[in-house]
Amino acid sequence: MTEDINYKELAEELYLTLKENPWSRGYENCNRVIKKYEDLHKPKMTRYPNGGVYDIELVNYDKQLYALFWNNWYILESGKLYQVSERCIDELNEAHKEYKLK
Repeated sequence: MTEDINYKELAEELYLTLKENPWSRGYENCNRVIKKYEDLHKPKMTRYPNGGVYDIELVNYDKQLYALFWNNWYILESGKLYQVSERCIDELNEAHKEYKLK
């Protein structure tokens, strides 16, 4: 999720910077405001509240490569992840529990 951008506040800040420093001495302040605007428009990656590291666990089961990501199972085929059908999930969960107990 991205934060809301208050354009009016940014415009006012830039206007006041230009008004107070009409010549080159305000150049750095103007650049600071412009950089702030640019930073607000960069795409951001959001971390979830617990701040943990999210790993994909790859497992080989029944001669097929599967990935477990956030408790969801995916099948790995030709370098792409596809969601596993409902009928296989219980079997994979059971096999994964046995694997973890070893």
